[in-house]
Parts: sequence; structure tokens; C-alpha cells
Amino acid sequence: MSAADAIVRLYQPGDELSINDGFNEVFGQGRGVEDWHWKYPAEPVGRFVTVAAEPSGRVVAHFAAVPAVMTMAGQEVLGGQGADAYCRPEAQRSRLYSATARFFHERCCGPGGIGFFYGFAGARNAHVLVSHLDYRVLLEVPLWSRRPHASLRRWGYTVRHGLQPGALDALWTRCADRYRWAVVRDSRWYGRRFAGRPGVPYVHLQAWRRGALHGWLVARLDGGVLRVADILWDGGDPGALAALDAASQRLGRTAGCSRSEMWLLGDPDAAVVLLERGWRPAPPEAPIFVVARSHHPAAALERVGPNLYVTMTDADMV
Repeated sequence: MSAADAIVRLYQPGDELSINDGFNEVFGQGRGVEDWHWKYPAEPVGRFVTVAAEPSGRVVAHFAAVPAVMTMAGQEVLGGQGADAYCRPEAQRSRLYSATARFFHERCCGPGGIGFFYGFAGARNAHVLVSHLDYRVLLEVPLWSRRPHASLRRWGYTVRHGLQPGALDALWTRCADRYRWAVVRDSRWYGRRFAGRPGVPYVHLQAWRRGALHGWLVARLDGGVLRVADILWDGGDPGALAALDAASQRLGRTAGCSRSEMWLLGDPDAAVVLLERGWRPAPPEAPIFVVARSHHPAAALERVGPNLYVTMTDADMV
């Protein structure tokens, strides 16, 4: 059998083994299938995965999205982050990739499915998606960087460690008006995104003062780099954000990290605070762009683009 015999269809149980084999072949990775199960859970909303598979079941092309509830100007819309799209080398001239992608948007998006599809692409892939699949480039993601600096100042806040679901949900409720175009960062999503990821430890930092939680920061120590995966701040006292940044930098300095990195879009108030703290947008080696397609009236791309809140946690790379 060859790629010419492949059929484009929805995911079927058991496909994940061949999907993962293809991912490792195309991207030169050694990912275990448990990571696929983390990324594409069956619950609570199901799997949004399409494949082109040979009659034997061997997957030669794959197109999928990681679902996440999003808030869009006060409405909840099911979003989907496109990830792991590929076509095996022998099928790259067969148009199976574009057929699988179009099938995905026809069957997995729209009423009852994904209303806002988005992804992160380099310049070349972004051009292909715009030219052939009707995507739109919303904006470029700036990479922020700084050297870890150990500061003893506490800013009047107590910084606690750990994932506390009740406190996180209360903070998100207070922050929701600030992040009106964003993935809903509640305890269910944080638990799946961070606590549920196999083999990848994250550090959760919380800024408390007088019994109230004012900010949350998630960091990962990754090969000598401290990566700030996410920030959730109520927008009140800048000292809360400064306290979280100081605590994360102490963490990076203690671990021997040479630099700190983060993405930050859609929160100009936080950007001002972090600029004062020594963070700077740094030219990336390869620019990353947010690309999107809308399948819901609340997700009008001309409104989403300038307002979308993006950190590294919105991608699957950290």
C-alpha cells in the first residue's frame, strides 16, 4: 500500500501510536505516546484530530487542535490550538496535508465545535497557511528576555509555591475583565496544562498580601533557561507582579540559569512593569507568528488580533 491509498478521516482509537510515530519521524523527536494522550485528552470536550491513514492504519498525515475554552469579549468560545501538523516524506507531494487540514476545518470547527482556531508558525509555514488554507496572520510574538538577577526585596508580598485550585479560580474571576480575549485560565485548565503534563515539572508562584491573592506566575527550568510560562495578575499594585518576577529570578539564579525568557502579548500594563524590571523584547532567531481562522461570530479576527492575551503557555512548546 502507498500514500495514494490513504483515506482522510477523523481519529479512531488506536491511531495515536502511528500518529506519534509519524510525529517523531517528521520532527526528529523521541516523544512518548503518553505525551500525545496529555495533549489530546478524551475529556472533557473530546478529541479534535484528523488523519490521512492507509488501509493498514498507518497514518501519513495528521492535523489536530488542542481544545481550550476562551473568553472573547464576554462570550465563551471553544478555541483550538493547532499542533503537530505533519505529512510523512513519502506523501508530501500527494496534497494529503491540505486535504487533511480542510477536512479538519469542515468536521471539527463551526457550530458545536471549535469556534476560534489558532496556531504559532514560522514565517514560511505562516505563508503556506495564509495562501492555501485561508488563515490570517494576527501578529508577531515578541520574545522577551533578561538575565536572572537575585533580589532580596519582597515588595510587601508573601510569595507562596504550589497549585491551589480554589485560590486560582478566585483570582481568575477577578482578572477576567483584564483578559477579555484569552484562554480561560482557571484551575481545570491549569491542572491539565501543567500538573497533568508527564515528566515536565513546573513551579507555581503566588503573590499574597493581607490574605488576598494578587498574582500568579508559572515557570519552567529548561536547559539552563528560566522560561516564564504564564502570568496572571489582577492589574492592581505593580508590586505584586514585581514580587513574582523577583521570586522567579531568584529561582533561575539559584538553578544556574544563564537567562530568562517569556512571551507577553495583550497586557500593556504588565509590559510596563516588566520593562522596569529589566525585561526587554529581544529579536528571536526565527520569528513566530499567531495565525488564526474564525468559525464563530464572537471571534472576529480584526477584533481578536490587537487584544489577544498570549504567553508561552498558550503554545505547547513550554
